[in-house]
Amino acid sequence: MGLLNILPPPPSKKINWPWTRESNQHAPKKIDGGNWPRISIVTPSYNQGCYIEETIRSVLLQNYPNLEYIIIDGGSTDESVEIIKKYEPWLTYWGSEPDRGQSHAINKGFARCSGDILGWLCSDDILLNGSLEFVANNMKLDSSCWMIGGVKGYDERSGVTFCRPIPQSFGMINFLLWQSMSIAQPSVFWTRHLLDVTGSLHEDLHYCMDQDLWLRFFRVVPPTFAGCYLSRYRRHENAKTTSYSHHYQKLLTESSSWLLDVLNQESHGSRRTETVEALMEMQRRAIAWQRLKEHIVIGRILKWWQKFINHELPTR
Repeated sequence: MGLLNILPPPPSKKINWPWTRESNQHAPKKIDGGNWPRISIVTPSYNQGCYIEETIRSVLLQNYPNLEYIIIDGGSTDESVEIIKKYEPWLTYWGSEPDRGQSHAINKGFARCSGDILGWLCSDDILLNGSLEFVANNMKLDSSCWMIGGVKGYDERSGVTFCRPIPQSFGMINFLLWQSMSIAQPSVFWTRHLLDVTGSLHEDLHYCMDQDLWLRFFRVVPPTFAGCYLSRYRRHENAKTTSYSHHYQKLLTESSSWLLDVLNQESHGSRRTETVEALMEMQRRAIAWQRLKEHIVIGRILKWWQKFINHELPTR
């Protein structure tokens, strides 16, 4: 028997995944005969009461047999805590107290994790049906490893669900062309060993802490690719990465400053050639950056990037 008939009933008129559907029950062993690895999911949240129940159900209704689910709430003043308490019997841990921001909250969750595989899921995103089973069956657990899956999106304004391209490669270009090729955080999973090697999130970053972590992962080992969709994110006016969000200007500023530091570091390191190739591709797609040229920080990147290309590329 699954959890669907045990969990609190969904709100009125809520149907389909993850309200009235659940993932299949799991066999005692994986398809390769091994034991199910422990998967630890951390959900940071602050005043996301209108979304968090869907997030929680999308994790629990995976029916994953070796799940560790931790929710770190930043002291919400809306209905979030009341909702979390409804699901308390099925949570490994939850707490609600002020923190120093999302990165700090996620690190607090990671510190409590004991899983073989880790990931975090924000309280306005959801896992898709069967995602954790797929990760468990297809991710290598030997030493350092991380997996990138595809992500679907839901635009709250239009009510439209859309699919972003499923990642098939990873490199410096993902950071340079972050709007069109960035890796979707809720579809990334990694081994505990890899996090131990690279360290947790940098808590001085509030918008591009995930991209910073991916780069540190990448410097240790290339990712594997799921080749399928694992999660869905939501575009809404309070989301930090949405272009119509009031956070967006801060996102651009922090991401641009971080990227400028990365470029300066990588241009003198072992990935110099890849950096130049990525910059060339960025130049070819420069039309996408036209509206950002006047931005005080992004403008510096574009000028640096043009100078770098002109200096580094051989004359033809």
